[in-house]
Amino acid sequence: MAMMAKGSSQPNVTVNTLYISNLDNLPLTTPGVSGLYPAINMLKYKGKQFEYCDSTFRVIYQLQVNSPTRIKCSLYLIKSDFNDGGKRGYMQEIRERPGSSSPALTDLTHLEKIYEFPEFTVTKDTLGAFNWDGYTNEINGKRYLVRDQVAMVFKNADTGELYLTNGNISFSPVGRYGDTYGGDTYGSHWGIFQTNFTSNQHSVSANVFFKSALPAKNVTVFLAQDDCYIGALSTNVVNQGGKAIVEDMYKRGGDDIIGYKELGPIPGNGQISDFMWDSITDMKGNVFIPDPNDPYPYTLGLILEGEDSTVNMGLIEGCVAESASTPPMPKDYQNREPNVGAPYNVEVPGTLANLLGAGIDTITTLSLSGTINGYDIATIHQMKKLTVLDLSKADIVTGGDPYSDYYTKEDIVSNYMLGGLSLISLSLPNNAYTFESDNIDLGNSLTTIIFGINTQYFSPNFSLYNFKEFIVPDKNPYFSSIDGVLFNKDNTTLTKYPTDKTDGTYTIPNGVTTIGTSAFQNCFNLTKVIIPKSITTINTEFSMGCISLSEVYCYNPVPPYINYYYGTCFDDITTTNGKLYVPQGSKAAYASADGWKEFTNIIEMSETSIDVISQNAQETTLAAWMQNGTLHVSGLTAGKSWSVYDVSGKLVSQGIANSEKADIPLFESGVYLVSSGDNTVKVINK
Repeated sequence: MAMMAKGSSQPNVTVNTLYISNLDNLPLTTPGVSGLYPAINMLKYKGKQFEYCDSTFRVIYQLQVNSPTRIKCSLYLIKSDFNDGGKRGYMQEIRERPGSSSPALTDLTHLEKIYEFPEFTVTKDTLGAFNWDGYTNEINGKRYLVRDQVAMVFKNADTGELYLTNGNISFSPVGRYGDTYGGDTYGSHWGIFQTNFTSNQHSVSANVFFKSALPAKNVTVFLAQDDCYIGALSTNVVNQGGKAIVEDMYKRGGDDIIGYKELGPIPGNGQISDFMWDSITDMKGNVFIPDPNDPYPYTLGLILEGEDSTVNMGLIEGCVAESASTPPMPKDYQNREPNVGAPYNVEVPGTLANLLGAGIDTITTLSLSGTINGYDIATIHQMKKLTVLDLSKADIVTGGDPYSDYYTKEDIVSNYMLGGLSLISLSLPNNAYTFESDNIDLGNSLTTIIFGINTQYFSPNFSLYNFKEFIVPDKNPYFSSIDGVLFNKDNTTLTKYPTDKTDGTYTIPNGVTTIGTSAFQNCFNLTKVIIPKSITTINTEFSMGCISLSEVYCYNPVPPYINYYYGTCFDDITTTNGKLYVPQGSKAAYASADGWKEFTNIIEMSETSIDVISQNAQETTLAAWMQNGTLHVSGLTAGKSWSVYDVSGKLVSQGIANSEKADIPLFESGVYLVSSGDNTVKVINK
């Protein structure tokens, strides 16, 4: 499908890059090329900075030219009678271009031209762009708006030969409602669409604000626990508006669709539209109460209804955008603690600066109670010597403009709130349910986090390289900590191992079934990890960045399932230079299992081998002996875990030391290994 240069096996022109630009795929600005890529605009609203692009489209192309050629560039839509695997007529088609989940198109059979750019001649490799306003050329005297997947086709203007990208026709999503390029159905295309949940004693509300380039005759917001039903919306349903869209998703998704509210029209013109969805109710009219057992964010969707239908599919212009967030539990349903009793009690939100006085320049440890807002957090950011922050008795509320939404959300410890502080120890508020730790910036100074009793949502995907310890109160119903390591409440999932915990060896407690995503990421001190038989699932990124990890002992004869949905698992250095010890008779299973077969050195543990998991026993103070059916152990450290294995590697007992000594019933004769920290000793029970 490409014209060859005379006497050459290469085509006249090769299309290396071709797409309609949007925020999600903007490349870095190319040196020496000015005005090619759309300008990123900045907008500050409610204390936050947002990026957005104006809604004129730009077709970006990069051509490799082997001989001078006259080029024609045109835009096409898929013909309305083309099925495309059953997706035509559904929103799924706007989300998924041909070739993503169906065969790619390689010719114009199923396409119709809607727009043509002026012809031009290329004589050398070219990086360029066309501006496009999002309308078709005139069709029967009228120009139509486009909301669809748009094909970009380059032709030889003289011969009609097609120049394809990697042998296929290139597509990009287009829709004019967002202030970004291609802002149609994905929330990520929106430069500014945000939601802030709040709660009072009885209900949850949502503040929704967004920027739209065009007016809408109606705006609808909806709340859901799953957004996958959007793709199955038919054109007929979408053209009926927001209410019909939500009710159709509810019919198909049931309780996953919580509720909705129609907010009315908006003027567009780039203005900020700011709405409150007060006292959210579900589809049956009941007050919405978040599920306390679901730690994942809910989806809040935004539907804008335009006036004009577009060509071909007849889809009315507008958009469906999404934003994920975690709504707070109404206070009537929370296990709230009194916010009194700390050395510094903020009786009126926003008055911390007056309370501290000159101490703002000298205080190193700050323990607060009362109620704090954005002004108070801004004051904390001025405390340059602060290293210990205890918020366990403080309530967080919104308010304190211009810092309110930048620093504080109701009962949430946010990234913005703590970013830039050089803390060593942080105690989370007892009444806050979410710790937004994904992108937290504490200058790698933080060593200890103390959870509150209501801390429910915590992302383990953070890398504070000096972090040593999680502390969780017994009353917290969602998490626990063992020897500073974070687990879920029933200790079946290892959530996060502290990155700078000093122990070189870690034995995962027996009974743990799952290793969470990024649980051991960037733990540079670890040299050996012992995985008990109870582990059945590893959610990957297990040891990414653990460049010192040289020994992995896995006692499950069936290789634990490695869930590659979350990314890679073991670091390449570990799989190449390290050793994987597995139960006798299971080497072949591990050598063929995904995630384990990357190990170049897999060793079966002998039933009589002692030194496989032993450290240098002569250098340890750990001692063990048998007397009257009881294993006596000394040299333990209070709070540290201990484990007892038989010589086959089976874990027979485990616990946390309350003192230096432990007495463990052990009635069966045999050889046993007692391990605590880096130390392992042998004992014989006759």
